Amino acid sequence: MTDASKLNRLKILLGEDLPEDSVLSEYLAMAGEEIINWLYIRRDQPPEGVAVPTAYEQVQIMSVIAAVNIIGAEGDVGSTNVFPEGGDM
Repeated sequence: MTDASKLNRLKILLGEDLPEDSVLSEYLAMAGEEIINWLYIRRDQPPEGVAVPTAYEQVQIMSVIAAVNIIGAEGDVGSTNVFPEGGDM
């Protein structure tokens, strides 16, 4: 999957009010680097030019979605909205 198709998939899954493409692309790059580092953990550093294997591309995308969804939540220590409106236990 190309970087452009990963970015497009992110936009579809995240919906509206997205960060700029450059921010999403940077998150994709960071998640990809992390995955590659996990795969080559027993080496000092991964080989040059290694791409995220196809089997891990969805992990990369879902990692970015998780990161984007917590933007702005830093420092939150709790939530008062435990149950959906009208819901009870």
